Amino acid sequence: MNYENYGPEDFLEDDDFLKWICAPNPESDAFWDNFLLKHPEKSESIAKARNTVEKYGKLSVYKEQQKYKRSTSEAVYSAIVQGVENTETPVRTVPFFRLWGVAASVILLLSAGWYFYYNQRDLSSTEGSVEAGSSKAILTLSDGSEVLLQQGTEYVSELAKSDGNSVIYQPVVESDKKIDYNELTIPRGGEFFLLLSDSTKVWLNSETKIRYPESFVAGASREVELLYGEAYFEVSPSEKHRGSNFVVQTKNQEIEVLGTQFNIRVFPDEKQIVSTLVEGEVVLNTPVSQLVLKPNDQAVYDFQNSKVKINEIDVYDEISWKRGLFSFSDEPLESIAKTLSRWYDVPILISNRELDDVKLSGAFSRKLALEEILDILSQSINISYSVNKQHEIELK
Repeated sequence: MNYENYGPEDFLEDDDFLKWICAPNPESDAFWDNFLLKHPEKSESIAKARNTVEKYGKLSVYKEQQKYKRSTSEAVYSAIVQGVENTETPVRTVPFFRLWGVAASVILLLSAGWYFYYNQRDLSSTEGSVEAGSSKAILTLSDGSEVLLQQGTEYVSELAKSDGNSVIYQPVVESDKKIDYNELTIPRGGEFFLLLSDSTKVWLNSETKIRYPESFVAGASREVELLYGEAYFEVSPSEKHRGSNFVVQTKNQEIEVLGTQFNIRVFPDEKQIVSTLVEGEVVLNTPVSQLVLKPNDQAVYDFQNSKVKINEIDVYDEISWKRGLFSFSDEPLESIAKTLSRWYDVPILISNRELDDVKLSGAFSRKLALEEILDILSQSINISYSVNKQHEIELK
């Protein structure tokens, strides 16, 4: 396909592009990432097309009868295109949920497996609305000084530059062993992208902190430390760096890779480290074991007993945050509340203990206002929410 001559409207009519936006996978990610590397002049057109899809077709993908469905039927594309064409009279669809089993798992059932959420309101003007998070971070330099990075600001140094959405380090390789370290802290309600000096890509979620060198020593192990939070790594292959491996250290765990893609989640309020392999192969080292993970393996390290449990999963849910989605499969409401709380930077409490056993499956755009998601939940599982005197959102 000759995408070099495409504009935003052309991308919106292209099935492969829409499949990538709606149901990304490692192959489509690789294709479009390579395309953008070869044709950076097309980044603006692709961004406009993506924003149009998200504005007029904020999609949610749901699993049906415990089987995850990622349909790419013509109905999906026509729904998006119809949303674009009918911008003057957008339609707000009310979701249809059904409860399954004792655990009360909430499933959205639509013929194509998709729910498109059209909204006519301008969220920025909604009084009292809790808006979605945005790109923001605090960069701590080797001398201890701090730089605030956020949308609308720029930062430039000898080794790095930032446009407020990402920080990119120059491809410098040191010959000596002296290494200066930086730290990047993403607050609650934030996210950020980091390109290390070896061209390793790192997507950082809310409430995350990572420590890394400004540059790596030639031939030596490339080591970074995820102090807490969640990060997705796309590691530059070892053959491009004299065979040197890449190591991610966390509390009580170390992941060693040669070139791969994986996600690590280790939040301060959780009692486990969750490591999910998307592509390649990694060696997971703990104080008591050494394990090799293959694609779709998820390793859960328990702080209390130092044991590791490995499950084979569909990685889509685990890495959906990187693509701008909350995606849950049979997830407890308490866990969902924690995830929403981090992104919207507001405490969310569950006062109704009858909701402890409720599990949900579904997905929402991370660009939705919090009230929109809570409205959908309240319609589907018969809950209400309010703001208490401590400015906390209470589910009841």
